[in-house]
Amino acid sequence: MYKAMRIYYENDFDGFFMDDHVPHTVGDTEWGHRAKAYANGYIQSLIETVTDTPLFDPK
Repeated sequence: MYKAMRIYYENDFDGFFMDDHVPHTVGDTEWGHRAKAYANGYIQSLIETVTDTPLFDPK
């Protein structure tokens, strides 16, 4: 996924990223709230990694 994200960045992709599906895990809701939160965090970290720009400032 990192390689794909790097290619999007290098080609000036100006769209959005959305998880397609996430695995069902024990203790999660039927909709998969925890799994979706994890997937979105992973996508966010890839964006920050390839752009060298943190999108969230915890200050």
